[in-house]
Amino acid sequence: MEIITRESPNWKPVNLSTAQAQYPQSENPDLPRNCFVGLFVGARNSGKTFSCVGLIKQMEHSKIKKNNEPVKIRTILISPTAHVNEVFQKLTSLAPEDIHLEYSDELIKDIIDDIKATKAEAEDYKEKVRIYNKMLKMRKIDDMTMEELWELDKMNYMPPVEPEYTTAPITNLILDDLIGSTAFRNGRSPLTNLILRNRHHLCNIFICTQAMRQVPKAIRNNANVFSIYKYANAKMVLDDIYDEISNLLTEAQFQKLYEYATSGEGYDNFLFIDFSKKKQDIFRKGFKQFIQLK
Repeated sequence: MEIITRESPNWKPVNLSTAQAQYPQSENPDLPRNCFVGLFVGARNSGKTFSCVGLIKQMEHSKIKKNNEPVKIRTILISPTAHVNEVFQKLTSLAPEDIHLEYSDELIKDIIDDIKATKAEAEDYKEKVRIYNKMLKMRKIDDMTMEELWELDKMNYMPPVEPEYTTAPITNLILDDLIGSTAFRNGRSPLTNLILRNRHHLCNIFICTQAMRQVPKAIRNNANVFSIYKYANAKMVLDDIYDEISNLLTEAQFQKLYEYATSGEGYDNFLFIDFSKKKQDIFRKGFKQFIQLK
């Protein structure tokens, strides 16, 4: 059966391209692009928390900038085992007041409000700096607007006090060992809303879980970074995650990559999948070894 085609003379080309949103990014090209959602999936003591912290340590060691302006990192942890898991203490971006042992919707709402307030404080500081510098350069009072003069009066004509974050930071939110809590109930929740709008809040999400299917589908569908650890039953892993990468590999190809990446001993033996990268750089054994099939 032959297919016959003809071109429409009435369909005119239109330009629908738009400027891509620019988020602060690391100078390390091997790190996932910021504002990602990551799932770290492995059995207990598989090393998922260790590598989650290791990824954030790499972020801490790398410069993050937006428009050549340095951007800081802030890490927030929600984990019932935070007080006994010493690896979290390695994070310099994690302040004691940002460690929470219990999940609640109210906590997520407070975190979102705090992120918004921090961003607003940074923007307010920049505006005050602009007004103060303008005052230093002015030749006559008419160079300043009435609104600027009012603001200067509130500042007592002094340089503005620098806040902790002069630019909205990249926030890393770690959700560790929360299966069984109300965090991942089905349906929309403050956490689901945050994950679906994480770019708006300049937020990376790290979800450490023992099974992929314990995370609601709405969250799984929004994930673009995966760390998958060794299980005794490789088919169970295949059934859990294959839907997320089925457009790239056959089941046999995925199983081959998974078995290679998780072979050996130590914390570097896991399959790392980063969809923010080009096709040849999507799959890795651990963080350091890029792998692909011929």
